Amino acid sequence: MTAITAVAASALAQTQAVQAAPGSYAGSGLSQAAASSQAAASSTAVSITGIRAVQPLTYAVPAAQPVWETNAVDGISQVMASNFPASTLSGRLHGLGQLMLQQLGGGENDFSQSVYLPSTNAVPSASLAAAMQSALHTGASNQVSLAVTLRDGAKVTLALGDQNNGLAAAITVTGGTLSEADRSALLKMAGGFQQAIDGLTSSVQPTLDLSGLLQQFNPGVVASIDLNASVDPNGQGAQTVALHVDDAKRSLQTSGPLGSMQISVDTSNTALLGSASQQAQAIGNYLQQFAAAGTRGHANAQLIAMFSTAFQALNSNYGAAPAPFSRQAAVIGDAAHSMMTGLADFSASLTQAARSSNPMKPGEVDRFSYQVSQQTSEQVSNPYNYTITQTQQSRLDAGYHTPLQAGVQLALDGSPASQNYYYYQISDSAQSQATISYADGKLAQATLNQSASASVHTQKYVMGKLQENTIDPSHSSWTKNLQDLLDSTQQNPGSSQAVLNGIHNLIQLPASPGQLADKIG
Repeated sequence: MTAITAVAASALAQTQAVQAAPGSYAGSGLSQAAASSQAAASSTAVSITGIRAVQPLTYAVPAAQPVWETNAVDGISQVMASNFPASTLSGRLHGLGQLMLQQLGGGENDFSQSVYLPSTNAVPSASLAAAMQSALHTGASNQVSLAVTLRDGAKVTLALGDQNNGLAAAITVTGGTLSEADRSALLKMAGGFQQAIDGLTSSVQPTLDLSGLLQQFNPGVVASIDLNASVDPNGQGAQTVALHVDDAKRSLQTSGPLGSMQISVDTSNTALLGSASQQAQAIGNYLQQFAAAGTRGHANAQLIAMFSTAFQALNSNYGAAPAPFSRQAAVIGDAAHSMMTGLADFSASLTQAARSSNPMKPGEVDRFSYQVSQQTSEQVSNPYNYTITQTQQSRLDAGYHTPLQAGVQLALDGSPASQNYYYYQISDSAQSQATISYADGKLAQATLNQSASASVHTQKYVMGKLQENTIDPSHSSWTKNLQDLLDSTQQNPGSSQAVLNGIHNLIQLPASPGQLADKIG
């Protein structure tokens, strides 16, 4: 039997196998003599020459095409088309929030656009496309929205939605027509809105960059703003943010993979607010305390940074108009203001996500929580007879593990050999209370009470066995009468500002018993 192999696979597909008995020949390329000489062999493979190779046919499968909600050609749609292929969330939302507010500021109104990439190359039905577009607008995995209520009754809502295969943007205006003043106020917030989006969607290190948005909040035109977001820029879990700002309060709630925080600021009593320099000094002091608390409690540095940035933003650029005159409003002069921080009353808390890092002792939780607040009370019988008391408080609670030797990697597992470590538990608190009273317009009382406590509970384990168990507490407190110092400012006007600045330094909340002891001298 003779088997003939062709050169091209496609030729084989069109050529039948040729079988020949001994003494016969197949194909014009073989002579009878050649066939006779090969008969002795059971089979022989022969290559046929003169047949041109044929390339196999290929078919291009068309790629899936993006499906757009509308065919409108506008600035926002063009940016969406440019951003859509980006591989990061920040890239897909780049510039969109700012452009949406800019279009409103320029005279545009309602807008809706979305784009998504189908999973197959088949053209989706109208009902399926509508369902996908609706899901992108209302239920995307990443969502950012800004609602602005204007004092004339109109309300503007901007919404961005993003997920792996889609992007959506929408603007709605309800409750009235936007005035030129409204559009101007919206335009000024454009950059701050985009800063907030860029910070939240950063895949390198998400931040709470709210300062630009708050700085451009105009209470004369804007009644309130609400920023809401749920984003996961790096696949580590969603970060949720809810910010509310009006002329009486500011609040922020946020949670994410690192932890959660809440900040609330009461801006209703503008008479308590101090000068810009007083506010800056108070904020600086608090930021130092946050950093010190984070270091002492081994908190996540990124979480402390987010908390500090948000605290500073919510306690800056209050944008509040002076409080209206009231017969029951205290006449607060420079002396009284020197005994107050200059900040609006607030409460703030930070809680890091807790974890049990030691499987052999799950009760030893790595944790960090911090609370800080300021509360001011007023007792006013008339503008010249009043008592103001301002109280600042802070509390730190933390727990963490460290290796017995610095530089050694701590790897706690179920083996006794891994159980060589210290476990620390921190419990600190501080308070500062300043009271000033006036009777018939004359200073009657000016006192400052401060205290600070700190406690470290240390447990040392070697091969899982407790070797040391100690508690190291410390406490410091003082009371100071500031009336003579304040009276001296009336007698020596030339040195009054220096004295008032010195008093303002004294009333800052102490971070620790040691810091308070240094202040007492």
